[in-house]
Amino acid sequence: MESDITGKVTDYISRHGMIKQGGSVCVAVSGGADSMCLLFLLHDMADDLGITLSAVHVEHGIRGQASLDDMTFVKGECERLGIPVEAVRIDAKALAEETGTTLEEAARNGRYRVFSGIDADRIALAHHMNDQAETFLFNSVRGSGIRGLRGMEPVRGRYIRPLLCVTRREIEDFLSRRKIPYRTDLTNEDLNIARNRIRHAVIPELLKVNDGALRHICETAEDAALLEDLLAEEAGRASDDCVIYGDGRAGVITVDLDRFELLHKAVAARVIKEALIRAAGRSKDIGRRHVEAVLSLARGMSGRHIDLIYGIKAYKEFRRLMIKPPGAYELSDNVYP
Repeated sequence: MESDITGKVTDYISRHGMIKQGGSVCVAVSGGADSMCLLFLLHDMADDLGITLSAVHVEHGIRGQASLDDMTFVKGECERLGIPVEAVRIDAKALAEETGTTLEEAARNGRYRVFSGIDADRIALAHHMNDQAETFLFNSVRGSGIRGLRGMEPVRGRYIRPLLCVTRREIEDFLSRRKIPYRTDLTNEDLNIARNRIRHAVIPELLKVNDGALRHICETAEDAALLEDLLAEEAGRASDDCVIYGDGRAGVITVDLDRFELLHKAVAARVIKEALIRAAGRSKDIGRRHVEAVLSLARGMSGRHIDLIYGIKAYKEFRRLMIKPPGAYELSDNVYP
């Protein structure tokens, strides 16, 4: 069984071109089961892969002594394996207050800020199939569309996820057979956290319906990723053909409706969403209802307008649709009544 997980991960790394011979890989190690499994697997494979291995641990300053003990544990295990490790402490609570984000978001942003300063070709993260399924389900209920259903990518920039091909059970079996120690974060049992409820309540029930549920969900996420890439490519071409950004009207986005109306509905919706994101300067909270409102306006009578999120306004002017970013003022020639 141990050779099975090693073979799976080796094949997955090769299939997605995650690591190049002679490259350097830094493993993000929390001390939990997943990251310890990844650390030991890559340590086992280092010679065959021809890589230089290192590790990084981020202590978030959230769980008091338990968090400090995690840091000491990771440093000790890396030293035992002969893997250089960088341990960095951050104050996630202060970051949350400073940025107005949740503690979880602040901790994540803080981690990635640390990762961005790591001198390595690749940063290896320990997300696995259960995490992918949780992400898929979480994004589904949030209404994130196909873009959210793609879940986590095996390779994104220099970040790689070699364990996306294995389950949490396989990871635990590997650790048990090798007698590899790991730390347990008790906050992962807190059912007030949405992801934990999915992990402990939803996924076990889905596995009762079909014991291959995790695999099927992850395969669907891969399909969604392919469709998302195709849709993004088609929407990009369509935007080039029928959308003018910043045509001199104080940043107003203009859509040529004669060309726009020839588009497939899925592509048309994506074109409008990208235009709204461009107008807002952010994607957060721009959802289906805003896109549908603009599409309805495009189908309606000339001269109408609607107010959207973040102060964005949209107008229909004969055979043109105008999307006005916040702060883009009306013109003196009374184009906008």
